[in-house]
Amino acid sequence: MTDRQQRWFNTDLWPAACRAQGWKPSDRPHKLRVVGQVIGREILSTKDVGTGREFDQLKAGLQHLARPDNLNAALATVDDTGPRAAQRKRWLHNLAQADQPLVAKLTRDFSKGQITVPADLPDHLLKAVVVTLEQMKRGVRYPNKTSGSGLSAATPESADPFTTGETPF
Repeated sequence: MTDRQQRWFNTDLWPAACRAQGWKPSDRPHKLRVVGQVIGREILSTKDVGTGREFDQLKAGLQHLARPDNLNAALATVDDTGPRAAQRKRWLHNLAQADQPLVAKLTRDFSKGQITVPADLPDHLLKAVVVTLEQMKRGVRYPNKTSGSGLSAATPESADPFTTGETPF
């Protein structure tokens, strides 16, 4: 955040959200948790919040918390028409055209077994699945960990991105 954004956050945005939600404005750990949830990542200080899109996201989220019954405040928290949403739709369309058992396997592998539906993946994991499928189309092969997955065992088990935790891009 810029100094000006920081002042606005501390004097208006955060106190208004706290009043509406019944929180103590001085509870720093709670503030960091809430801000982290709104922007979608963990932070150590509110100064870690970016000045552009990330601050806009924080502002919209806090204004919605301050006025939960205001439709405009709620709509400001949803960006389903921006470039991110369009990119996500393209990724999901690409996955719909691909081999579904392979998509399901990659979705489970990249989410460490937590998610089975590609649309439920966060953006970075969805992108990883799409990129991996594209690389496989180009001939990059990964070890066959389950029978019938269509993956070649061209690389040793130690180089498998699903066991090393490294993404193939």
